[in-house]
Amino acid sequence: MRQRIATNVFKDENLRLRTKLQMAEHELGKKDRLIDDLLLQSENLQGVGKMAGKRTGQMKIESHLEINLKRKVRGLTNELIVKTDEIEALKRNIRTTRQGELEVEIKLYGEECIRLRRQLEDVMKSKDTFADPRELKIIKEEFRQRDSIIA
Repeated sequence: MRQRIATNVFKDENLRLRTKLQMAEHELGKKDRLIDDLLLQSENLQGVGKMAGKRTGQMKIESHLEINLKRKVRGLTNELIVKTDEIEALKRNIRTTRQGELEVEIKLYGEECIRLRRQLEDVMKSKDTFADPRELKIIKEEFRQRDSIIA
C-alpha cells in the first residue's frame, strides 16, 4: 500500500515537473522571438541610418548566428532525450514481451500435454479389454511420472 501511495506521489510530482518544463520552454520560445524581433528592428534602423560600421554589423550577425546555434543545440538535445526514452521503453518492452511469449508457450505446452494424455487414456480404455495387465501398469506409471513433471 505504501508503494502504491509513493508511486502516485511520484507520478503527481512528475506531472508537475513536466508542466513546469513546458512552461519554461514556452517562455524561452517567447524570449527567442523577442530577441529576433529586436535584432530585426535594430538591423532596419541601422540599415536606414547607414551609420553603423562593419564592426557592429559583424557583431549582429555573429550574435544572431550564436542565438540560432543555441536554439538548434537545445532542440537537438531535447530530441536526443526523447529518442533515448523511446529506446529505453523499447528495451524494457522487448524483455517483457519475450517473457510473456515464454509464459504463453509453457501454458500451451501444458495444455497440449493434457490433451494428448486424455486422448491416450481414451484409447487405452477402448482397448482395455485386450490390454496386458503388466503393460497397463507400465503405462499408468508413465502417466504418473509425466503428471509430476507437468505439475
